Amino acid sequence: MFLMRLWRLFSVSMVMVLAVLLCAADASAQSGGVTLTSSSHYPAFNPLGYPQLIWANPSTGELAVWSLGSGYLGAWMSTAGFLTPALPTGWHVVGSADDDGYFDLFLQSDDGHLGVWVFDGFGFRFGMSLAPDQVTDTNWRIRAVGDVNHDGHPDLIWQYAPTGQLAFWLLDGATVIDYVIPDAPVPGADWVIVGAGDSNHDGELDLFWQQQSTGALAVWLMRGAELDAGLMLSAPALPTGWHVVAVTDLDGDEYSDLIVQDSIGGLQVWYFADATRRFTASLHPSAPGAPGWVVVGPR
Repeated sequence: MFLMRLWRLFSVSMVMVLAVLLCAADASAQSGGVTLTSSSHYPAFNPLGYPQLIWANPSTGELAVWSLGSGYLGAWMSTAGFLTPALPTGWHVVGSADDDGYFDLFLQSDDGHLGVWVFDGFGFRFGMSLAPDQVTDTNWRIRAVGDVNHDGHPDLIWQYAPTGQLAFWLLDGATVIDYVIPDAPVPGADWVIVGAGDSNHDGELDLFWQQQSTGALAVWLMRGAELDAGLMLSAPALPTGWHVVAVTDLDGDEYSDLIVQDSIGGLQVWYFADATRRFTASLHPSAPGAPGWVVVGPR
C-alpha cells in the first residue's frame, strides 16, 4: 500500500527570531473558555503524572489544559486551567513534550517559523526559537513530537503535505543535531500522521496515521527512526468529521490510546492494546463547553 519513495526536500533558513508575546491578563477573565473546575489557576500539570489534553482556540489564540486520569479508566477530567500568554496570530501548537515533569509546547507559524514555549506548572517561563528556526517550504508540517532516539530530548516528526513524505529532526534541547529520512515508502498525501506513542509496549515511539478520505487508521511500528512494520489498526474507520486529536495512555496499561474529536467538539477515547481497539468510552466532560476549541496535544 505504501508505494511512494522518500526524497530529501528540506530547505531551512536560520534567520529571524521568534517573538514571544507575554500576557498579564488574569486567566479567569478570558472569554469563551473550555469547561474548567472552579479554580482556573490550578497548576496545569498533574503531580501524579496523569495525561493532559492541550486545548487551543484558533480564533482567539487562547490555550487551556485538562488534566485527566480520574474516574473510569482515566477518562475523567480532574482539574483544568487556562494558560497564558495566548498564541500570537498565525502561530499554532503542533505538539507537546514532557521531559522535566512539566509540559512544553512546540509551535509552528504560517510562514514556517519554529519555536517552543517552556512552562513550569501552569506558569509560562520563556519562549525560544528552534535552531534552525524556520522551514522555507511551508508544506513541511510538524505532525508529532516525541523522543525518537531515546536521548531524553523530544524530537520533531515532519510530513510533507503534497506527498506525505516523512522526516525526523533529532533535537538536543532546542537545537537540531541530525536530520533523518526513514528508508521506507510512505502512503501518500491522503494519509496524515496524527500522533506518536507506544502501540506495542516495546518502548519505541510508534507513528499513528489517519486516512483523510476514509477515516481508516494505521500504525507504523518503529525502531528509532526506522520502520519495523506497518499495520492497519483493528478498529472501524472514523466517521466523517471525526479526527484523531491526541495520542496518550489514559488507562495506564502502557499501550497508547487515541482521543478523537468530531467537528462540533465531541470527545471519545478509543482504548487499544497493540493494534486492536478494545472498546470506546466518552471523555468526561464529553465536549469543551464552548464552540471553537480543539484538542492540539499530546500527539
